[in-house]
Amino acid sequence: APGHAEEEVLDVQTMEGLRAEGLLEATPMHRGDKDDEDAASAADTALERLLAEGGEEDETVQEPPGKADAADDGAPGVPSPAVKGKRKRKKKARVAVNLDTCSYSVVAEVATSLGWRVVEEDDASRTANSGKWNVKWTDRYVFSQTLRDMKLRRGQRLNHFPAMYEVAFKCRMASNLNRMRKLLPDLYKFYPDTWVMPEDFAAFQKVTHEHRNRTYIVKPNGGCQGAGIFFTRRAADIPKEGRWVAQRYMNRPLLIDGYKFDMRVYVLITSVTPLRVYVFEEGLARFCTTPYEGISTKNTDDVYQHLTNYAINKNNQAGG
Repeated sequence: APGHAEEEVLDVQTMEGLRAEGLLEATPMHRGDKDDEDAASAADTALERLLAEGGEEDETVQEPPGKADAADDGAPGVPSPAVKGKRKRKKKARVAVNLDTCSYSVVAEVATSLGWRVVEEDDASRTANSGKWNVKWTDRYVFSQTLRDMKLRRGQRLNHFPAMYEVAFKCRMASNLNRMRKLLPDLYKFYPDTWVMPEDFAAFQKVTHEHRNRTYIVKPNGGCQGAGIFFTRRAADIPKEGRWVAQRYMNRPLLIDGYKFDMRVYVLITSVTPLRVYVFEEGLARFCTTPYEGISTKNTDDVYQHLTNYAINKNNQAGG
C-alpha cells in the first residue's frame, strides 16, 4: 500500500516460549507450510490489491457506427451483422465502506478522498451485514460473538480485531504485559515495573514502603489525553474507587534540547496468523513545553514538563 513498507514480523523466541508453555498451537506460519499459509492469506491479499490498485469490472462502451468493423473487413462505415458497435473496457472497482457506527467525520473525508463509496445498511443493528461493503469502520470494540453474528464474508474487513480491549484499556494491557514477563522475563523487560489497582495494591504498598524516595506515575484505567494522571511516592494516595495503573517513573528520560518527548510509530495489522504488519514510513513526536528537571516534591504538579500529551501542553501559555 502506498506510504507503507510491508514488514513480516515474527518473534521466534516469543512464539517458541509460548508453545513451550502450551499457550500457542503450531500454525502453518510456524511450520513453514507455504501452501497452507497462502490459502489462509488469500482473502487478505485480494482485499489489499483492491485497496491499493482498485479492482476491475467490465463496462460496455458504445462505439461510433462502422468504426469497429473498419479494421476487420476493410469496409469503412459498413457495420458487420456480427458486431453491434460495442466493445468492452475495464474500469477500476470502488471500495465500499460502511460508516454506520463511526462518528468521526475525518474517516468519511479520507474515504471519499480515496474514491471509496460510502454505503449504509438497511438494518441499523450492529451485526447487520448485507454484503454491500468491503470495509466496516466502527468506533466500538468488537466482541467474538458480534463477529459470529455478523457472519463476515470473504473480502470483508473490520478496523478492529476481537477483544481489542485487552490492549486498549490500561489495566488489561498492564496485566497482560506482567503475565508475559513472568513467562518470558528476558523478552519482556522493556517496560518499567507496573502494578494494577486494586489487585496489586498490597505489593505496591510494600514496594513504596521499601523505596520511599521513588516516584510513581498513576493513570486511570479508561483515561485519555492526560486526564486523571498524577505522581506519588505513597500507596495511600491511590484512590479506592475505580481501577488504576501505577508505574515506576523514569526520572532520567531522553531529552531533545532539554525537553521531554515521546515518539509514536503507526502500524496497520491486517492478519495475526500469519502475522502481517505494515509500518508507516513517518512517525509522530510529542513534546513537553517546559524544560525538564528531575522530578521532586516541588514539581510533581508541573504537568507541562512531565506529560507529553498535546491536550495538556496546548494550554501552556508560557511554554516553548
